[in-house]
Amino acid sequence: MKVHWEGLNSATWDAAHSQARAPLQQDWAYGASMQMIGVTVLRAMVEDKGAPVALAQFILRRWGSVLSMALCSRGPVWLQAMSAQDKTHVYKSMRKSLPLKGLRLVLITPEEARSGSLGLSPWRRVMTSYATVMLDLKQSPQDLRSGLDAKWRNRLVAAEASELKVQRMGSNPGQYRWLLDQEEAQRQQRGFAGLPLPFFDAYIQSRKQPDKTVLTMRADLGRDRVAAMMFLQHGQAATYQVGWSNEQGRQLNAHNLLLWQAIAALQQRGIQVLDLGGINTARSAGIARVFFKRNARRRRASLPPARVRARRRRVLGVPRVRAAGRPVHRAEQPARRVLQRVAGRQRPRRDRRRRRERADGRARRGVRHRARAELRAPRLRDRRGRAARRARRRDGVKKTRAARDGGMSYHQRAATHHATKARAYAAAGR
Repeated sequence: MKVHWEGLNSATWDAAHSQARAPLQQDWAYGASMQMIGVTVLRAMVEDKGAPVALAQFILRRWGSVLSMALCSRGPVWLQAMSAQDKTHVYKSMRKSLPLKGLRLVLITPEEARSGSLGLSPWRRVMTSYATVMLDLKQSPQDLRSGLDAKWRNRLVAAEASELKVQRMGSNPGQYRWLLDQEEAQRQQRGFAGLPLPFFDAYIQSRKQPDKTVLTMRADLGRDRVAAMMFLQHGQAATYQVGWSNEQGRQLNAHNLLLWQAIAALQQRGIQVLDLGGINTARSAGIARVFFKRNARRRRASLPPARVRARRRRVLGVPRVRAAGRPVHRAEQPARRVLQRVAGRQRPRRDRRRRRERADGRARRGVRHRARAELRAPRLRDRRGRAARRARRRDGVKKTRAARDGGMSYHQRAATHHATKARAYAAAGR
């Protein structure tokens, strides 16, 4: 195995990337855009017996001259069918030849499901797995529509019958800048992270024809914008990257209409695969539910979780590690969390998320219990009132009988009755 880190050109890379329908993170324009916003990028091509077998693009993060981290997100891109043993040789060759000095942290997250052909040795898990939905756009619109989930299709029909008007936005920054502003606002409000906003300007203008790099759709209600979606194109594939909707758009199911019309527009551009951008099955169960039927031609890709294996050699108390699987964080997020987690200085975010979910569940159950108690209170009051009235009636009957019988008990009344009958019989001469 021979690894080339220099002398690569974008035309050859794009041709191989497009043919493999590889993910956005391995696109040449993705790395070029990262470089424009100040991120260091390394690209590698692996050859076996003179034939290229794999492409890998690494995003770098440095801490002085001591520590460097290289992340190959959703890669490498395999250009040929490889066995598990050959993949292992590719991983070792890239790790050994990586042109970095000092302590190196290499994270490799292959675009493959967990299986025996992954080519990775046993790992220690440090991150949760990544799941996404890959939609096959080579189908006809009729087949795609018949494969829709019934509820999702009903919402689409309702959106098509509404007063929503869908507009296709251009690739000039002034035409989509408001959408990025809305994206930044909802990130701050909901507390999630994503690609840096300057990345979108750099990526859209990275090719000579920006119209073939981005597709942005907007839904209007009258003169008001109620929803929008942005898709980034890379070769014969596209990725759903940005989405926004206000309350009116959600009520009118604007995203259903936008996504359906975007699928048709992407098919016209020759896109064969649509990546819906990743789903979080643990925290966003509602979003994670796929809108296509199980028998529809779509693929749910569940990548292996990121794992690390620490070597015995330690520098500054931090073990040298490498990983395989899709990390939870994006490439632009600080890698310090991974290092701190490996070094034992920070508890996993997974545990904090689980505690937060349990606390939210307890809070929701408390609200439901209080609501049920409020609904049950009138019935309980009525039930107690009826029981009290019955008790008063029983007490009244008992008092009336006691006054009538002179306060005698049942047995006393029976004895008196028998004695009275005996005297009557005796007087009658019986």
